[in-house]
Amino acid sequence: MDLVEARSHIETAVASLAAERRTAKDLEAIEGHLDAMSSATDTGEFVEADVAFHIALAQAAGNSVFLDIITSVQSLLRVWITRVIDAADSTEAFHREHFAVFEAVSVGDADGARVFMQRHMDHAAKELAASLTQGGLGTG
Repeated sequence: MDLVEARSHIETAVASLAAERRTAKDLEAIEGHLDAMSSATDTGEFVEADVAFHIALAQAAGNSVFLDIITSVQSLLRVWITRVIDAADSTEAFHREHFAVFEAVSVGDADGARVFMQRHMDHAAKELAASLTQGGLGTG
């Protein structure tokens, strides 16, 4: 749960900075990962596109420390996202959440990007906690 807490703070800051600093090339990369999530045919493809989306946002934020943090925990993110996606009925809600972040970033809305990312982090954390409880692993 420490990763959940840290990730929430990091990802919201990254989204906000990405909205302020993104370039056309950054937007193209982020949108490409969003498209890959939409066309994913299995959990693995969705997870890879999801992780790549978050790394591309960190690149767009232009802060090497945030990028290094997200890159260094990507294996944990894969486990987290896989667990959440496997427990979900579909990836549609998660795709919509990423799309909302992308839209805010694309128009330079730093506050909106932060809010939409926080909603995504809250939803993902809730789903992770539920999957851990259902799996008998507890949340502590």
